[in-house]
Amino acid sequence: MKENYQKLFHLRKSLDVWEKEIGLDRLSTKSKIIIEYLLSQKKLPVSLNAIKNNSFIEKKMSIASFNRCIKELLKSKKIKIYLDTSDRRSQIIDLV
Repeated sequence: MKENYQKLFHLRKSLDVWEKEIGLDRLSTKSKIIIEYLLSQKKLPVSLNAIKNNSFIEKKMSIASFNRCIKELLKSKKIKIYLDTSDRRSQIIDLV
């Protein structure tokens, strides 16, 4: 059991180093979840609703937290948001 905790600690330590290298260390944990979701997608841009309705993201944050994270990511210039040309009611998120 102790070995598993040590492995977890080393994994978190490595993750911390990687986040610093790519500039994610200043973001909140929930904002990191959103940016990592975007980075994991094979096809970008992605609909704002697709991210918001993702089961993992729904479990990890409320709609208010989600909106705060989107604002944080916009302010830090990690993402950009624009209207979908095919559906003006929909917003699209892309990485900067």
